[in-house]
Amino acid sequence: MLTELVGQELEEIAQDNSYGLLVFKPDAVEKDLVEYLLSHILCSEPFAGKAEVEQICILEPITDPEDVRKIYPNLSGDIWEANLQLFRSNFTVIALLKGNGVDMPAELERIKGKVHTDFSTRGLKEGIRGIIPTIGEEEVFLKIRERKSTGIPLTTEDYFRLARNLVHTPDTHEEKLSILELMKKYEKQESCF
Repeated sequence: MLTELVGQELEEIAQDNSYGLLVFKPDAVEKDLVEYLLSHILCSEPFAGKAEVEQICILEPITDPEDVRKIYPNLSGDIWEANLQLFRSNFTVIALLKGNGVDMPAELERIKGKVHTDFSTRGLKEGIRGIIPTIGEEEVFLKIRERKSTGIPLTTEDYFRLARNLVHTPDTHEEKLSILELMKKYEKQESCF
């Protein structure tokens, strides 16, 4: 689908709020949560009956830093290095969703959720990030967040654990366009359907 489109058409999709993108990070793949999370999203309000998957790309472990930069254009420092390590560790799945009468980027951002700044809180009460940390990771995750909140320097492994947050959504239409271009690149390698 995307290989047939030229830059202008990709730009139009990127600016069209009826389209949204979800990047299921390698930790979601490792924990076999992609299908569960995608079903959860498509069955949640306001998506139920109003959104569908236009395309899914399954990307081999991403070894080219420029490809990771298309997903995270503004990261730097230790968290950037942790994400490079994460995306090299396993497959990444990108879903292009189309909604009918739904502001997809805004609703995907809402349903993704955010991680609380209060280190003692385990994720959110709502949203995908509410299941972080997953079973068996709670104690380590809370210790890392406590150290971070008190200014204690984090290790490379700590940053790697913080990068493992299951799902990413682009923040701007420029980021959305970059991810669409990444999907187009991988579609040429026959990894999208």
